[in-house]
Amino acid sequence: MYFTSGSDRAFEQLMQGKPGFDHYDSGEAVTPEDCGTCRFYRPHWKYQFCVYEECPYQPGKRTALDGAVKFQVKGVDDEMAVFRVEKNRGYTVMSNHHLRNKDLSLKAKGLLSQMLSLPEDWDFTLKGLSLINREQIDAIRAAIRELEQELGNTFCRCHRSFLVNLARIHQIKKTDILLDSGVVVPMSRRLAADVNQAFFAYYRREAKK
Repeated sequence: MYFTSGSDRAFEQLMQGKPGFDHYDSGEAVTPEDCGTCRFYRPHWKYQFCVYEECPYQPGKRTALDGAVKFQVKGVDDEMAVFRVEKNRGYTVMSNHHLRNKDLSLKAKGLLSQMLSLPEDWDFTLKGLSLINREQIDAIRAAIRELEQELGNTFCRCHRSFLVNLARIHQIKKTDILLDSGVVVPMSRRLAADVNQAFFAYYRREAKK
């Protein structure tokens, strides 16, 4: 929307389109305007809260939302088990932990790296992954099983398509699991006994710590 016409329209377009031209510095050493009052602020965007990847008013301030994807890896402490993933346009920054794990094959390392680079709402199924790779479903299934083994006893398979983090379980029902985040995960009746057994075993281990 513009509020001027004629020769003033070009100046208004510059004011609205170029970062910094609607921001006037008084010359004092004060903090730049808060993101919540900035017209470039996008609170409902999924991966960053601004139309720019770097704040035009605070150079060096990145606008990507904090996207830490956590995987529990057996044999390492909690700090080393976190893969930090920062997604920006055109590239992904992630931990080298899984890339330097000699127990993982190149196939498993590559698949995990690809999965970490994909959007959170991606179709993370065998079929969905096979559509963007040359390998067929059987090869991807083998790599997934290899990665699953590295998760350790903090995770448990509850469905042919789902693994559940035992530490995040709030309630186990007959056919699904309620997580502490409010997400409902389906549970196979065939695996219900295994899930319950793994759940109680996990909390017995936690109680001993």
